[in-house]
Amino acid sequence: MAGMRPGITLKLFLAILAASAAAAAAMAVATRLSFQSGFFGYLNQVEAQRLDALTATLAAEYRRHGDWGFVRDNYARLRELAAPAQPIQRLALLDEARRRVVGNPELPEDAAVRPVIVDDRIVGWIGQAPFRRLSSAADLSFQQEQLRAAWIIAGLALALAAFVAIALARAFLLPLKRLAEATHRLSAGAYDTRVEVRSGDELGRLAEDFNRLAQALERNEQLRRRFMADVSHELRTPLAIVKGELEAIEDGVRPLSRESLASLNHEVAALGKLVDDLYQLALADVGALAYRKEPVEIAALAGGGGLPGRAVQ
Repeated sequence: MAGMRPGITLKLFLAILAASAAAAAAMAVATRLSFQSGFFGYLNQVEAQRLDALTATLAAEYRRHGDWGFVRDNYARLRELAAPAQPIQRLALLDEARRRVVGNPELPEDAAVRPVIVDDRIVGWIGQAPFRRLSSAADLSFQQEQLRAAWIIAGLALALAAFVAIALARAFLLPLKRLAEATHRLSAGAYDTRVEVRSGDELGRLAEDFNRLAQALERNEQLRRRFMADVSHELRTPLAIVKGELEAIEDGVRPLSRESLASLNHEVAALGKLVDDLYQLALADVGALAYRKEPVEIAALAGGGGLPGRAVQ
């Protein structure tokens, strides 16, 4: 229905699911960033190893030719020496004075630079700019596969979180549902209702408090019924006497005399006292009973003498 509000089960499920979804999304983003950083680091490390091999190749060629003339401004030759093939745009060959021989004219500060050593003398430098983005189709395909796998794992984690959220919502709310049903039965007058205590946590203590409340209500109901039975019995006796006296006078069995009126007055006074006691009890139940406090002699009360000229209540 349009006007119905979502229950606490749905709210708890959505809260756990939202937290799990946020955690899964954060994990996926962190995995993606970590993979990109680590993958670039791996590629740069591989390229550094290739750069070391290229350094040895250039040293051998320099020893054979005596200078850098064999490769000066010859990109094709440098590409042949850089086997397996390396992106020529990222390589730069410098002479011993760090003047460009061939390749990238400007190397960044974080470029990998290796000296070319011939007979214990630095005759040049070979540098390579680090990876900023993937250019190889194989590298791009591998990156896409890893990212796709990361999102699949995040989706599976979210599905598992949804299953766990349902299980937890039911596990947490099932005791509350049992307690709510018991409360409805108790409010309907079933004071013998009890709930089973299955744990020692807050829900278990709440169930124990409910059982104590139900026990107290059941005891009070028993006392109320016993009191009403006692009051009915106490009222029935003087009423029966008054009724009998009046019927006897009415039938002429007993004359209307001072003694008969005194007997009727005595029974009416007893009825009045019972009614007054009920009224005082009703005031005590609603908290409206007035108390008059005064010092008394405990010894006199204990001896049964009471207060002279005053009724003790």
